[in-house]
Amino acid sequence: MTTNKKLLGIYTALFRSPRRFAIHAQCGSRHESYNIYWPKSIKDCLFALFGFLSANNPKFLADLEKLDDTEFLGRKHRSRRYIAKEKDVLYIESPHLTDKYAEKYDQYWLATNIGWKEARTIIRMACKAAGLKYGPLSTIKF
Repeated sequence: MTTNKKLLGIYTALFRSPRRFAIHAQCGSRHESYNIYWPKSIKDCLFALFGFLSANNPKFLADLEKLDDTEFLGRKHRSRRYIAKEKDVLYIESPHLTDKYAEKYDQYWLATNIGWKEARTIIRMACKAAGLKYGPLSTIKF
């Protein structure tokens, strides 16, 4: 069995308790795995996912930031970015939130004043940036 894994997809169940996500990976030519994680918080969930995706693709965070910026500029109802290289651009309409609700991850800043609904949006965007399949856990079939 090979130790190199190719990520194939991320599946979430964040609206119902227990909140969890699964990572689908190809471990060999005839071997796939699903690893399920139960994060304690939204921050733990996103940081864990970013760790997996960054390990597979060193440019992942830069690609995610670019995608988030494009989506932010294209939508009028979004009042914040979710990830940015500069802390000051996260909460453009509410700069008072920057000091309290921004966490550093690697060389990027992540908005933490979010709920599970926004976390799902970020995960969907992260999958798009990483070129992975995204879906609900209920769609996994063996």
